[in-house]
Amino acid sequence: MGKFTEEEGTGMPDEGFYDVYAVEYEEKAGPKGPYLEWKIAIYTGKFDGKDFRLYTSYSPKAMFKFIEMIEATGIKKTIEKDDDGKIISIDFEADDMIGKHFQVKAEHGTYKKGNETKKNCQIAEMLPPRENQPLPPKADGASQASSSGAASGGASSMSKDEIDEIPF
Repeated sequence: MGKFTEEEGTGMPDEGFYDVYAVEYEEKAGPKGPYLEWKIAIYTGKFDGKDFRLYTSYSPKAMFKFIEMIEATGIKKTIEKDDDGKIISIDFEADDMIGKHFQVKAEHGTYKKGNETKKNCQIAEMLPPRENQPLPPKADGASQASSSGAASGGASSMSKDEIDEIPF
């Protein structure tokens, strides 16, 4: 799940497909287990410079988002499945995704914040880079975010209420 919220005041990206790259990530503890919060930046077109937050969980029920991102970025991975074909583990290096480019499909949605309904733009799907997709700018100093916080600007982190709604 990735989000760009209207609270930023800089305008949400339109619905559609965007060229993006992984800027950084931070491992966090959620109410249902650990997850990674990614900063994913748009680097072409009208919304060049905007970024999304993307949340990927280690939970077996939510591993599909990790797999979708891993496959979109094309990094090396090992996926272990049980006899029924259910994924039980993924072995990969999150650092390998930093600077990798891919596409996202953005869709508008809403979420509740207290008694208010707010608009947001969500990453609905992650796809490999399109044919002839330009390369992203060099992600200067891009590496795993420190525990003191991720990058500034762009989309804000999810609220506790939004994190509680994540199915992992």
